[in-house]
Amino acid sequence: HASGAKPLPLPPPPPSSCPPCPPGSHSPAGTDGRICRLRHGFLQIYHEGVRSFRKDVNGSQLLRLVRWPRPPQCPYLVGSWQWGHGIDCGRSGVCPPAWEAAFHRADILWNSPDLLDHRSCLDDRRQALRGVAQAPRHFYEGPALPPAHAARRYTLSYMGKCAPPAASWARQHGCRSLVRPRLNASLHGQRGNDSFRVSFVCSDELGTPDSAHGGRIKYSASVRERYRRSMNSTFVLVPRGDNRWNYRFSEAVGACAIPVVLADGLSLPLEPLVDWSGAAVVVPEAAADDAATLLRWLPPRQRWDEMLAAVCRINANHFATRQLRDRSIVDAALLLLRNGSSPAPATETPGGGGGAPGEAADRQGGGICVAVAATADRVGALHRLATSWPGLLSVAFLSHNFTRDAALGLRALAAPGGSLPASPGRIALSLVPNRPSGARPYVRRGRGGLFGDLFPTNLLRNVALDACGAADVALVLDVDFSFCCGDVARTLDRYARAVRADTGLSYVLPAFEAAEGEVIRSKGELLDRLDRSGAGVFEKQAQASHACDRLEQWRGATEPFASPYTYMCEPYLLVHRSVLPPYDESFVGYGKNRLSLHYELAARRVRMEVAPDAFVLHERGSHASRSKAWWAGETCWPAFRKRVWEAHGFWRSSRRQRQLDANPRVLQALNRTCGACVARSARLCVGSCRPELARWLPGSRKPTLLPPSGAPLEAPECPGGTAIASSSEPARLRKES
Repeated sequence: HASGAKPLPLPPPPPSSCPPCPPGSHSPAGTDGRICRLRHGFLQIYHEGVRSFRKDVNGSQLLRLVRWPRPPQCPYLVGSWQWGHGIDCGRSGVCPPAWEAAFHRADILWNSPDLLDHRSCLDDRRQALRGVAQAPRHFYEGPALPPAHAARRYTLSYMGKCAPPAASWARQHGCRSLVRPRLNASLHGQRGNDSFRVSFVCSDELGTPDSAHGGRIKYSASVRERYRRSMNSTFVLVPRGDNRWNYRFSEAVGACAIPVVLADGLSLPLEPLVDWSGAAVVVPEAAADDAATLLRWLPPRQRWDEMLAAVCRINANHFATRQLRDRSIVDAALLLLRNGSSPAPATETPGGGGGAPGEAADRQGGGICVAVAATADRVGALHRLATSWPGLLSVAFLSHNFTRDAALGLRALAAPGGSLPASPGRIALSLVPNRPSGARPYVRRGRGGLFGDLFPTNLLRNVALDACGAADVALVLDVDFSFCCGDVARTLDRYARAVRADTGLSYVLPAFEAAEGEVIRSKGELLDRLDRSGAGVFEKQAQASHACDRLEQWRGATEPFASPYTYMCEPYLLVHRSVLPPYDESFVGYGKNRLSLHYELAARRVRMEVAPDAFVLHERGSHASRSKAWWAGETCWPAFRKRVWEAHGFWRSSRRQRQLDANPRVLQALNRTCGACVARSARLCVGSCRPELARWLPGSRKPTLLPPSGAPLEAPECPGGTAIASSSEPARLRKES
């Protein structure tokens, strides 16, 4: 189910100890009495669904129907939508007391196109209802389309309303989303080119108001046919409109097109059952303002056919017929129960309670992925990290003997004594060869030259993130760090839920150093040691990198606090993967590789807050033995900074950076690379080039072998061998910077 492949039968449930379903509800086939579904299937407040509940404004009818409390492991399944909205509590988002009581009951699972639909539809930060998001009605009715990009008419398409919701709608429901008008401003009139064909059409301009139906837009048969043709596309935009959800998602899946969702806070259909990470693209609404930024969120071209095939499988298994859709909702609800998430109510309590979908998995780290890059000489540090983190750990391992390590599998991570990292069954391992086919090796032992080893740190980080699967929150750590203290998974889960509710928010985990073998058991113990000896803070040259940790404020903090971006800071961030751009892989070797990501996150307006009760520890003396030439990263900084400026209009600098731009070492390095990034001068396989990979996902015994793709970077043409100074700032920004 998770991969979209042919459905496998769910494991048989344990013998049911659930009481019989009360009158007005029934137990769907195959649930063994563990779920009681309302007899009519759907419930409405304001719209026709179940006639007897049409005027159930205060919730009394629902509570009468479910007045027999049930054990949390044997819940009711209540559908909250049929023709129009779900449980719509109007502009204020404040529902009647009886409904609020129902939302927080531990014995009710909800299914709706939007599990936040009971709140004002512009309030994306509230806790979602506990349950299963269902596929919106309206399904594709055109001819079957092949799952191949080459056979598609368009690469990216959209046909629909571009105007914001009507004022009357906004007054009643509190909605005034401007995502579609912003998309129209950035994409209208775009045609693309022969290799990337774009179709963006505003249907507002093609229909006529129908006075007999309250002014609703009426479309001709030719316009409806044109809409069906727009689905013959590799990617279909699914932007937020009157609600977070819209019919276009189901229509795109039915056409085997990849949905590109721009709706912050929306839960995708059947998410407990279906893994959308390889079949849909979720983009923050902020990307609607700029076409180049939006297109940068699309996956690499070599993945398109694979994703199209995955969408087709999901459609065939879960969307194609009404019976499949109905059965999939029940299967997803069963999966929630079997994952252990059902007993907690759908409410957020101080100190980390709550019962969001998948919470039990999150408490074991299931929804958070820690991604690291590692080599054979860092295996000991990897074992320490694995011991301190109980959740999903994704490791990208640079191998100097790819054939041997691919045969060893997880045993390539064994310590000298032969022991594997703690709980190897939750480790995702991706092997990357040091010498890709047809390319120069990344690390030449003993022959680093002017730039030292060109270690592909950012390539490995991207590979590790790719293996995080369905985990939607990520933390990219250096391998020589570990967590402290107590129940780390529960602590980080509390912040992960806040990040899911507001994807534009990220949390800083302050970093400290510990002496080799030193044990720190709490924040208080760490502060005592800092007060006694001043130890624990990084060396002077690294303090700018951790300026965003806000140590002095963190000392006495008991609640998260804002940390504005400071140029040169590169903290360790817990961040939603939907707003996490790929690391710029041109940064190889030492210098600016992690800083480049934080600079781009700041350009994308991702906010930072510091977690007051979580931190990570670096063991002093465990630095990698690779040679470190800091000027290698400086050769890539001018081009990177220019790209971010052109995409986001964002530029930050400092006096220190201007000194670096004029440093003789940097000028010598730029002269050696003819003014280009060292990764390009060395013709490395990074960026659009991907080496062959061997990947073991958690629990798998056999690897997935991924073939190489793309070509190494082309070396620049050297204009006479003269020194080329690094690019300067835009003149109008020098004084401001």
